[in-house]
Amino acid sequence: MKELLKVSIIIPVNNAEKTFIQCVDSVLTQDYKNVECVLIENGSIDCSKALCLKYAKQYTNVIVKSLESAGVSEARNMGLSVASGDIIGFCDSDDFLEKNAISLVVNEFLMNPEIVAVFGGFNTGYIAANNCIIKEYRGISEQTISAKKALQLTIINDSVMGSVWNKYYRAESLKDKKFHNELSFCEDMHFNAIVLNSMKDTCSVRVISTPLYCYMQNSSSVTHNEHIMFNKNDELKYITALKKIDFDCKLDSKTKSLLKMKMACFAIDYLENEKIDRNKQNKLIFELKRNYICLIKNIFVNNWKKNIKRAFKSLFFFRRGL
Repeated sequence: MKELLKVSIIIPVNNAEKTFIQCVDSVLTQDYKNVECVLIENGSIDCSKALCLKYAKQYTNVIVKSLESAGVSEARNMGLSVASGDIIGFCDSDDFLEKNAISLVVNEFLMNPEIVAVFGGFNTGYIAANNCIIKEYRGISEQTISAKKALQLTIINDSVMGSVWNKYYRAESLKDKKFHNELSFCEDMHFNAIVLNSMKDTCSVRVISTPLYCYMQNSSSVTHNEHIMFNKNDELKYITALKKIDFDCKLDSKTKSLLKMKMACFAIDYLENEKIDRNKQNKLIFELKRNYICLIKNIFVNNWKKNIKRAFKSLFFFRRGL
């Protein structure tokens, strides 16, 4: 394969010494070699910074920049400012790229010069009792779609997700685009929405079913802490981010309806957590009532069986009179 296209992989690094080597090695040992690994060390108090500097000294294609605990969005923004690749991808420091992922992505861009992005399938990884990684595949059928359709899938489809780590963009499509550093959840979905929403109607996105990435489940993640999941106004941060997408993007009626459906889904899913206090529950019920009709309109979109269960659960929450 001609290695004319340079690929930059941006990795925010914060207290990642336990997973750092596996993550960075998964980038540097790809069979496609025209790769730039951009490490943004972000106020770590463990050995992460030393590991970053060690790799930069050992590999000429590793770039290291440091920030003082500015958050993942600011780290990714710095990565975007220094990345020099023709294609831009992302990786989280506790995850890793699957073998040959980059060559598969580059091949799609070479075979389809009209596309502006490649979305890939991914594996969800779990550490088993014997310390081996068990993987569960997530992905959808291969297709070439419009940027508008790609935005809808990013918002609603759990096998596409709002994450940036299973998406690769042509660098020119990310010019002047930034992650919103006031969002602490779904900031990557917001970024994807801004990018895809800015694309012309003629732009296409290639979706491939091959898993390009392994997302490692972490039970200690902040997404499992119900207290961190809500802002100071007791609003679920996922819903805050979706409202920000609605505000910042010019969405057509279909995409807006799917966005509101997603708000309803988040509300229902978190209402099942009995640890959430009454005020937070009331906020979720309020959002559910506002967006319930969009759930019903789109009930057969994505996971229809789960959506039907959500619809019935909604009636239970309504009857409870929270």
